[in-house]
Amino acid sequence: MPATDPHSEIGAVRKRRAHKKSRRGCRNCKLRRVKCDETRPQCQKCSVYGVVCNYDPNTPDLQVASAHGLHFPAVAPKASLIQVERPPSPLRSAMICADAATSFELDTDCLDRLERFRARTVFSFGEDAMGKLYQGKILEMAFYNPYLMHIILTLTAAHDRHLTTPGHSRRTLTEIYHSTQSVALFNRKLSKPLQPQDQDPLWATATLIGIIVFSSLDASSPEEAWPLKPDDPSDLEWIRMSEGKAAVWQLANPMRPDSVFRVMADMYMELHSPIASVGSDGIPPELASLCGLEETSTPENNPYFMAVHTLAPLRRLPREQRTKTVALRFIAGMQPSFKKLLEEKDPVALVLLTLWYDASAPVIWWIERRAVVEREAICLYLRRHYQENTAVLELLP
Repeated sequence: MPATDPHSEIGAVRKRRAHKKSRRGCRNCKLRRVKCDETRPQCQKCSVYGVVCNYDPNTPDLQVASAHGLHFPAVAPKASLIQVERPPSPLRSAMICADAATSFELDTDCLDRLERFRARTVFSFGEDAMGKLYQGKILEMAFYNPYLMHIILTLTAAHDRHLTTPGHSRRTLTEIYHSTQSVALFNRKLSKPLQPQDQDPLWATATLIGIIVFSSLDASSPEEAWPLKPDDPSDLEWIRMSEGKAAVWQLANPMRPDSVFRVMADMYMELHSPIASVGSDGIPPELASLCGLEETSTPENNPYFMAVHTLAPLRRLPREQRTKTVALRFIAGMQPSFKKLLEEKDPVALVLLTLWYDASAPVIWWIERRAVVEREAICLYLRRHYQENTAVLELLP
């Protein structure tokens, strides 16, 4: 039995009145198990509910009317309405997200989130091409790939939280529910042989899961956050997530000729564009000294090399000129040796991470919550354990 969204409004139990069945009603009303008034061409029940009435066999089932600003695909041909055992609710099922193995109902709350995703959240990604892609083709794919639909609903709920409660960092039950469902279905899909049509939905999901992992910080104070709190396997989950995304990139190959992500080729090229291969040109002297950068330094002989060379250009830019792509190069270019230093709480690595949080949080909303809490936690940790290291302490923001 499929679980329901924990934030769906549950109405009081009401006694259902008996009524005569409609014999010539539209298919939408039959799917929704409500009596159709048989008004043509648009029955009142469909009009009030905001879907296109479908007496005509060529009209898709339960398609949201364009007046709502949404143009979602029809229900998959083999999908069937799943009845969920729960108290009667004023919210009725409007659409179904389904693939060959899984399906779930999209109630009014879900549809409202999808509208906010389409009209607002997609454009918070910061790149026009990415926003338009997720607003159109990726959203359409979500109706046939439940793991993608769940993560879209998660991201929108997280964005809602960011906009409405900026000082609150704990995830809502809606976020936890949909993210858990998405990850479980996503892992199940990856455990089976993949078909060509799976590639783009998988990469879209991996990208959004990466955002969710970064925004999902349950610590509400620095003392509860890494690196101050006792070590926890989930502390640097966002680093492990970046490694997982690299594996999905190989499977999905988003830059293949038939991928919908080809429109983002320029952004991906900028994200992974080469940096200096040797030396310390462009690095502030205090940072170069802290990291031991010299004329002969390279990514191979200095574990801080890539981090410093992606951080310095970002910090030089005025805040209004910083883009998400430039900010995210710090993560994209992390060396394995630098990640290991972060896990070991190396003071220099912690300083660089803190400076990146300080520079990127104002332009990337899903980083801001983690940056605020962990940045302060890192500063407290370094001041407590490295009181004598003035080179480290003087660079803290």
